[in-house]
Amino acid sequence: LLDLMEHSANGRVLVYDPATGRTEVFADGLTFANGVAVSADGDSLFVNETGTYQVHRYSLAPESYGERETVLSALPGFPDNINRMPDGSLWLGIVSPRAKALDSLAGSPTLRKIVSRLPERFRPAPQRYGFVVQIDDDGKVLANLQDPSGAYASPTGATQLPDGRLAISILTE
Repeated sequence: LLDLMEHSANGRVLVYDPATGRTEVFADGLTFANGVAVSADGDSLFVNETGTYQVHRYSLAPESYGERETVLSALPGFPDNINRMPDGSLWLGIVSPRAKALDSLAGSPTLRKIVSRLPERFRPAPQRYGFVVQIDDDGKVLANLQDPSGAYASPTGATQLPDGRLAISILTE
């Protein structure tokens, strides 16, 4: 929560090579990097950037290794995990809709830090809402499942089971 509130952009993606035992920084400067998935063809890495409401695709191809393209932006909530399915599509959880109070502080980093240190009852609270999205490699939305009642609130991710059903992980209170 503090990372989101402070909008610190200190998130990163690390790459570990088991052959050499080396770890290197693949991407940095991310605002709460939260969820990674490899494309079906193995040429791209998808990364959710929760703090900026975006999904990025990074190239893994040798000729363009590390190049970033934003495939989804201005999401209506905080993207959490992202999972690739056998058909090549990706499911991502939207753990909570955007908070107007948090968005209004976007241009005021100092004020965001102050608010993040207030007692919990004074900070913006996540809204109980269920929301998962299926996308293709280009960010085209294939399915959009929502539960505004909050009965299945705070989904962190989704994965399709072999029988076609969808398993959705959620935060519990």
